Amino acid sequence: EENGESVYSRVNNLESSPYYRWNMDTLPATVAFPPGFRMIAYSDDAGADAGGETGGNMLVECCDFLKNGGEDCSITGGNPMVFPTTTCESMGIAFAMPTCWDESKGIGTDDPFGHVAYTTDGAVGGPCPSGFNKRIPQVQLFVRIKNYQGGVYQLADGNDKFHVDFMNGWQEGKLLEIMQGCEPSGEEGYNPPCDCNQFLTENTDYAKPLCDEEVRQHMIDEATDVVNVLPRASNSNAGVVPKTWEDDEDPPFVCAESDATMFIKKFEVKIKKKKTTFIPKVVMFVRDDLNTSFKGVEVTIYYEYEKGNGDVKGKEISRITNAEGKVVINLGKI
Repeated sequence: EENGESVYSRVNNLESSPYYRWNMDTLPATVAFPPGFRMIAYSDDAGADAGGETGGNMLVECCDFLKNGGEDCSITGGNPMVFPTTTCESMGIAFAMPTCWDESKGIGTDDPFGHVAYTTDGAVGGPCPSGFNKRIPQVQLFVRIKNYQGGVYQLADGNDKFHVDFMNGWQEGKLLEIMQGCEPSGEEGYNPPCDCNQFLTENTDYAKPLCDEEVRQHMIDEATDVVNVLPRASNSNAGVVPKTWEDDEDPPFVCAESDATMFIKKFEVKIKKKKTTFIPKVVMFVRDDLNTSFKGVEVTIYYEYEKGNGDVKGKEISRITNAEGKVVINLGKI
């Protein structure tokens, strides 16, 4: 709180990865998503609390990385959604969506909930409830917060239930090609293996992140970085900004390519000291050529030091610049 008011700051250092699983050996048969297919699933949906890696289709983990390349993780379930209160190098939320489809109810255009269901045992290839005549690949969304600081976090809608929206964007026929051509991994619950990318072409012309200013100018004119009230949808009078570009034109988004942002992406600080040296903090400012501050830019410092036995330990710390373009990174004793 500040001056008696609640203050909510958006988490920006997020990563997300979708995973696809399927089982081609069970009935009903697994089919690729048809064009236009969409669905929404919540962590408290019927059947979501079974199957998965931890006895449910959602998990929350807080992990530190080990020298041998492994991870040391504490894992909990996900309903209700509870954020870890301790710090860790990576906090992850993973939620797997339903795999049974009632084709008679359509592709989710008007109702993105009722046409899908979890299997009766929660497993990817488990039995489907009565009336669900098709099986679809399971989509698992993994969201990670790097350099998780612990403390108090909450979902932006003020809810304690996690949800995932899916809209099919596969090139027609491509997912089916992968499903039919990718050899099973043999590992229970994971089919196919994660290296099925021999069927795919890397997209090097992907959309860049948008700046807050562009979202407010071209989409909806409301603050989302620092706010006093959640959830935003029911507490905002902002309307959707009318579209100003044609369907065959690129949207007028350019500030993600600003010099200051690109500079930060390439900037690296390395500090190497004896372990008895104190470096209490590193203060950085992000400015453009006109000395205009850039807020919301991620600054990452990787530092390492030699222990008495000659080992080198590395640590990466990321922070987001504030409204003045300033970021303070506390290192402490290294």
